[in-house]
Amino acid sequence: MRASRWALILVILAIAGVLIAKEAIRTAPTREPAEAQSASGENSKGPLPGSRLEACLKSGRPTMADFGKNWCQPCKMMVPVLKQAAQDYWGKANIVFVELDEYAELGGNYRIAAMPTQVFFDAKGKEVSRHMGYMGTEDIERELAALGVKR
Repeated sequence: MRASRWALILVILAIAGVLIAKEAIRTAPTREPAEAQSASGENSKGPLPGSRLEACLKSGRPTMADFGKNWCQPCKMMVPVLKQAAQDYWGKANIVFVELDEYAELGGNYRIAAMPTQVFFDAKGKEVSRHMGYMGTEDIERELAALGVKR
């Protein structure tokens, strides 16, 4: 009888834990920084989050997606470059950062094998080029210019 009581208590605690975890996930704030998206949905101060990639590919503008992880050193080096690109190309091209710890499925969908990887898409959402590793401002400008986008 004592064992069954303990089993019942453990089951109740497990159910309560699951319910608490689900509520915490449901009410947790998103990881998308507020400054990454203005009210109109445009990138204003930084790259858009990975959750916006599919919408960006359908926007009719060229898109650069940088796939990486926040803890990766070359990815960290890309942060100021991506922020500057997002500002320079605001309204002309989409600049997206896909955090692979958060959007692992996108990494698989786009066959990301190294971090960081930059994938460039034309205005129709078709991949036209990719680069693995750190990519400087001049190289990004060159790739976007090839897609018809000027600063």
